[in-house]
Order: sequence, then structure tokens, then C-alpha cells
Amino acid sequence: MKQISILALFLITSLSLIAQGNKKTNGKGLIPGFRSITWGMHIDSTQKNGRKVNFIKSNTLNDPNAYVLENEDMTVGTVTLNNIYYYFTDRGRFTKVMMVADKKYFTDMKYILSYKYDDVQPPQISKTSNGSTVYQWTVDDVRITLTDGSADGFITVTFFMDFNLHEFKIINSGVNDF
Repeated sequence: MKQISILALFLITSLSLIAQGNKKTNGKGLIPGFRSITWGMHIDSTQKNGRKVNFIKSNTLNDPNAYVLENEDMTVGTVTLNNIYYYFTDRGRFTKVMMVADKKYFTDMKYILSYKYDDVQPPQISKTSNGSTVYQWTVDDVRITLTDGSADGFITVTFFMDFNLHEFKIINSGVNDF
């Protein structure tokens, strides 16, 4: 009887660990970054495939923290993008990506995002004052938004990781003073 109890306990524990292993969150975030660029990476030390990435200040946006890459792959699945903007904090840390595409790609992009993130968290849906619909997923510390482009004919997808908040969480969760 004791052996059966131990075996049952072992089986329950094993199944529990397997189920936890299949969860899509991993503490640091299901979304570690964008195209091999990790959230919080410094703009001067960013590498892809062992080569330093050279970011160029965007001349299409008036945001001093917006950059683009030369010869960027402008596809995500079946979506052809018009622009990809990379944003860095005032301390040079990677914190945001914004992709822009023609409205005709909305259904494809919504499918991609829903397929990847709906099982982690279904999106919150809201309307903006200009009539656009915004879908928002929050996965660990990353907020993803998809705007349908009703107002201007362009969809936007934004991945935002508040790196300062993330750093504060790490520092403050390690407090041993009390």
C-alpha cells in the first residue's frame, strides 16, 4: 500500500511538472525581443548573427528615439511591411518595435498575433476616437497592440517592453533588507 501511495504521488508530481513545462510564460517573457534583439539590449552592443547592428535614425518620424535598419527584411509571414521602427530609451536600451503595413494585411497580421498569443491571453479590444479598432495582448512584461488602420489606411503593430519597469521589478524583488 505504501508503494502504491508513493507511485501515485510520483505520477501526480510528474504530470504537474509536465503541465507547468508546457506553459508559454517563462518569467523573462514569452517575447524575449524582436528578431534576435533582446529587450533592454544597448543600442551600441546590439548584434545579429555575430555582427554589430547599425541603427540609423529615422527620418520619417519626428521621434529622436526611433531608428531603422538598412536592408531590413520587410516581411512577417505573408505580410509585407512598409516600415519597421526600433525604439530605444534615453539610456540607449531597446524597448519598442513598431511595424507599419497597408490595411489590406490586417487580417493576416491579426491571424499571426492571435495564433501566437490568444492562448496566453485573449486580446482586449477597444475603439479609438478616430474610429480605429485596437487589439491589445499583454504577455508577461510585453504589451502588443494591433491597430486596424480604419483612420489612415495603415495597420500598426507595436511590441513594447517597459524596460525601466522591468529593471525595477528585478531590483525590488531581490530586496533582502527585511
